[in-house]
Amino acid sequence: PDTYESMRDHEPEIIVANIGLWLLHFEARGRDRKGCAAKKFIQYEHWLEDTLKRAEEVGAQALFFKTTNTVCSEKFTGEFAKADKLYAMMDNDTLLDCFNRLKSMQHVDELPDEDIHNYCANGTLNNRGIAHLNQRLYEFVESHRNTSSLALHVFDDNTIKSCEYTALGDARHYHPLNLVRIRLLAHLISCIE
Repeated sequence: PDTYESMRDHEPEIIVANIGLWLLHFEARGRDRKGCAAKKFIQYEHWLEDTLKRAEEVGAQALFFKTTNTVCSEKFTGEFAKADKLYAMMDNDTLLDCFNRLKSMQHVDELPDEDIHNYCANGTLNNRGIAHLNQRLYEFVESHRNTSSLALHVFDDNTIKSCEYTALGDARHYHPLNLVRIRLLAHLISCIE
């Protein structure tokens, strides 16, 4: 079913939205993404804008865009550990493989080469990719905060992450901190005027 139709049916007062980790890649090195993920990363502000528009349409009072999780690269193992090192050092062969692979995909082939290169370099499943997305998120929220009909906020639970709370081989989920994160979100919601 359509997520937005479901939202309309439930008439939410508060919406929390995030898509970050789904967009990030180690293309051609162990975490290939579909072309639509690359396109959505390149056009991330369109996703943010559409989410804001839909939240307004369903009558929400507040929208919290959640930051993308920190990644603890030292917890990666196997292919992800190798990919992280190659992408972190901006290995030319790795970036070229990424570009060539994405350029051949249906949803990406019509995008400018510069955008595909940007995704290969800055859409990575490590803290460079996360910092890139989170910066774009903060800029979007700041530029739309006073023009939206609802309260628009960033739910930054990124900063409470610690590598000791993610498993070896995972590096990006922090299940032991879920209650803390929920408590933080509840506190932020309680502060809405």
